[in-house]
Amino acid sequence: MPLPSPIRSTLTLTALLAACSNGDKVTTAHAEGESARTAMHPTSDVPLPNITAGTTPYAVSPVTDGGTVSGSVELSGPPPADSSVTPPPELQRECGATLPLRTVQAQGTHLGGAVVWLEGVRRGKALPAVRRFEVAIDGCQLEPRAQAVTAGGTLHVHSESRMHALVRMTRWPEGTTVATVTTNDDGEVVPDDKVLSTPGVLEVRGAQPAWLRAWVLVLDHPYAATTAAAGTFSLDSVPAGQYKLVAWHERFGRVEQPVTVTAGQTTSVTLRFGAPNAAPIVADSARTAGDTAARGRRR
Repeated sequence: MPLPSPIRSTLTLTALLAACSNGDKVTTAHAEGESARTAMHPTSDVPLPNITAGTTPYAVSPVTDGGTVSGSVELSGPPPADSSVTPPPELQRECGATLPLRTVQAQGTHLGGAVVWLEGVRRGKALPAVRRFEVAIDGCQLEPRAQAVTAGGTLHVHSESRMHALVRMTRWPEGTTVATVTTNDDGEVVPDDKVLSTPGVLEVRGAQPAWLRAWVLVLDHPYAATTAAAGTFSLDSVPAGQYKLVAWHERFGRVEQPVTVTAGQTTSVTLRFGAPNAAPIVADSARTAGDTAARGRRR
């Protein structure tokens, strides 16, 4: 699928490379060395997944009689309510007077938008030939809210809004800011081929506006998926063996289950989060509707 155009300019701390332009700009700044260290903490109040490179490199090998791991991710109770923010006056024409933060996608107790992957898989099917992934500024929020990608790919930040936005990309658990992206207009795209270089957790976090948030889980193998709206997922061409199936969500944390894959068979698994323990999401420097009401009652 062709990329939206034009691709504007890319800014690094060591060089400024000019791209084609009609006057608008999209920029990305790469932080390097100790200057990249920050005192920030991840904005998720649940533990982040521990994603690192495997002890041995992932090896591509023919999977002639692989199995499939499929199933669903569910909540043990009703989903929690999302928060809302009040955009500043200059953004209300674009974002509305109140903006619900879409952190939970649930159909009943079925949870969409959770990232699911296998741990312990060190060989198997080929990595994607095209490793181009996207985070879009759409409806004054980042979409998708969470996704799994393959290390070594390119991340495109695509603006589908005329809103000026400044986002920082921070790699966890190191707490290192690895890039800063600025967009100014609808249709702008900036590619970055550095931020996905190694496995880990990448937080895409808004500096302006502060409520922008997305999570990119970078893996060194292709056995990962994001659950559909109905909470379903499927991982195919898995070599026979024993693995750990893991799911993560920014509101509910991590849940895991051992899974045995049999050649030529489908293994069905249901992973279940405890919804009552869901962590609240509060955007930095942005008042939630609940916060505003509480302050009014205290006056």
